[in-house]
Amino acid sequence: MEKTVHLIHELDRLAFAYENEVAVFDGLNQLTYAALHSHANGIAARLHSCRASENAATGTYFTVGLFFDPCLEMPAAILGVLKSGHMYVPLDVHLPDKRISQIMDDARIQVLLTNDSHMERAALLAEERQLTVLNIADIEAISAFVHPYDFPPEQPAYLMYTSGSSGQPKGVIQTQENILFFCTAFAELMKMNVGDRIALTTSFSHTVSVLDIFGSFLSGACIVVYDVKKEPDLRSLLSAFSQHEITVFHSIPALFRRLFGDTSTAVHTGNIRLVILGGEDISKQDFEIYKAVFPDTSRMVNLYGSSEILMAFSQDLYTTTILSRERIPVGLPMKGVTFEILDEHNKPQGMLGVGELVFTSRFLSPGYWGQPQHTALMTVPGTSLRMYRSGDLGRMLPEGVVEYVGRNDMQIKLNGYRIELQEIEITINTFPGIKKAVVKAFERENENGQYRICCFYVAEEDHIDEAMLRHQVLSALPQYMLPERFIQIEEFPLTASGKINRSALDIASYDSLDKSATPLLTETERTVAAIWADILGYDSFSVTDKFFEVGGNSLTIIQLQEKLDVLYPQQLTFNQVFDHQTIAGIAALLEKTVVKQV
Repeated sequence: MEKTVHLIHELDRLAFAYENEVAVFDGLNQLTYAALHSHANGIAARLHSCRASENAATGTYFTVGLFFDPCLEMPAAILGVLKSGHMYVPLDVHLPDKRISQIMDDARIQVLLTNDSHMERAALLAEERQLTVLNIADIEAISAFVHPYDFPPEQPAYLMYTSGSSGQPKGVIQTQENILFFCTAFAELMKMNVGDRIALTTSFSHTVSVLDIFGSFLSGACIVVYDVKKEPDLRSLLSAFSQHEITVFHSIPALFRRLFGDTSTAVHTGNIRLVILGGEDISKQDFEIYKAVFPDTSRMVNLYGSSEILMAFSQDLYTTTILSRERIPVGLPMKGVTFEILDEHNKPQGMLGVGELVFTSRFLSPGYWGQPQHTALMTVPGTSLRMYRSGDLGRMLPEGVVEYVGRNDMQIKLNGYRIELQEIEITINTFPGIKKAVVKAFERENENGQYRICCFYVAEEDHIDEAMLRHQVLSALPQYMLPERFIQIEEFPLTASGKINRSALDIASYDSLDKSATPLLTETERTVAAIWADILGYDSFSVTDKFFEVGGNSLTIIQLQEKLDVLYPQQLTFNQVFDHQTIAGIAALLEKTVVKQV
């Protein structure tokens, strides 16, 4: 691909070619390619008018925060920012205000773009920073953005934040050139076309959304936006896939298992020709689910990438594929990407030798926002190439493909999110009353790639209120970074050299300990508690504990609602379970109306 090709020029060209095709659909409303670009042009024009007042000092791009739920307006907002030459920063509305403020301040956001649903909260976040807040509903669509695209193809496109080992979220920059390169390759690899409808189920602050949105727009396909958190249950989501004639499903393995783990879901998969899984390791069990549920004409792809390199490896699988290993290989490198497998002394590893996956490409992220020391490590002197040390461990198999085998640091991937355990640890060690805290992740039995995050701590005084600890974490970090267990110990085990012996900290010896908690009083409470224990993997919680505060998350609460629905059919909606997250609260609701199935 020639460097002179411009992402915006290509998107405009294709929008004209596909002007009457549906580009975005949310289950109720839709935008054709013509309408989508008209909205984006209006946003670009409005942002262009902000340039003099917001960034006159430098005359370059500025950062625009996008504060939306998954919705119809979000893709138009993304396109509008890119057409204006600025850089978008997705802000997840489900994050605590403290986390959002950290990102806004670090990114030096100049303009906050939102919609009616979040205007009030956006205004409060912007007020103390004296930012411009724009409501997308107030911006008029225009047929053409008359200002020239006076920026280079490699203009920074977005800033996506991940967990950082320093205790602060880390911003990864991607460029318009990189989006064009990888998303064109993605569309070609997945054979996407005008007839495709792609289910967009991941957050806009996740790399998967970039591939889906721009892969779709570069092939004339349609993205169908779903807000998984607002779906009443998984059956309704599966029914929607069937009703909306979804042909491409791209998600993290955890959601795939929740959706399709029951073979009866095959009734909803007839239109799906392609299943793409990424963001976490996938297993033979996932492949068995795929074979049982999807038609023989379909295809499955294990896609490996990251915020720094949107796509690095891919592995095709079919219902007729025979696997000889428990792990699914990540496959072969993409065009334009080279890699090495290096040991701790930077020596290349031979066949089956385990080492760090190190990538080199012209289309890697240009670096980390405001972190020149880390960005410098990505430079390959004397070339236009960049290098990324992934921290992932892999090995070359005799079949000529690469297998992922784990991490070489304290980072994990949980439900598609990249989590630095050090960031959680650093945050908790700032709390009053904590003498020392250590955070570890333990892999769940029989659940490949799923972890329990646990915090072991020594208190300054005799006792710390665990509920207060959880509240402090949730006020500073995303919910998916909340430890499932907080375990107070008298002192940490030490190594011979006097350092904390992390390997000696084991969750198993604490799982069976009783917790001073409100006792289970009714049969319904005992039934609900048994479901919690089955999902969470331990049973030392109180009837007044909240599900999210004892290890639950946005995916396992869907599983909770499903299991409740088996015993108490059609008695509780997902929203009711979400709003009443305690055993006592759920049991009280059930006892009002339920006749339990025997």
